[in-house]
Amino acid sequence: MMKNRILLSLVFIFPLCLSFVVKADHHPNQPLVEVRVYKILPGKMDAWLAFFHGEVAKPMEEAGMKIVASYTSLDDPDTFVWIREFPSEAERETIRKRFYGSDLWQKDLKLRLRDTFEKVEKVYNVTPIFGEFPIPGVPQSLELKTD
Repeated sequence: MMKNRILLSLVFIFPLCLSFVVKADHHPNQPLVEVRVYKILPGKMDAWLAFFHGEVAKPMEEAGMKIVASYTSLDDPDTFVWIREFPSEAERETIRKRFYGSDLWQKDLKLRLRDTFEKVEKVYNVTPIFGEFPIPGVPQSLELKTD
């Protein structure tokens, strides 16, 4: 199990690291991906995972965000990393407003979030690199979009 998690981490992290080297153009109609790094309150990771996957992820997806993956850190038991995708940069704000403006978020989920969630450490806006740098056996990489 641990070996699989390490391998999965390497498969994701290796292409992400490569993406620092190469800058691809991002077009507003291409998918936009966010890699989000959260700090969870000490000792609350299990509760956070149950809350996130059991109650938050589905309404996000129903609003139009695709939850691509989620990870816990092997180095820090209070770090949670997850990836979500929007159909395009142009649609991201509309989708975010649909979810974060909903009664479910405003009157319920947002209030219960503080039971487990400490803060957002970092959000990377990334865009796929389409076929420019194929690496045998490694999934399509993501590129960090720098401002």
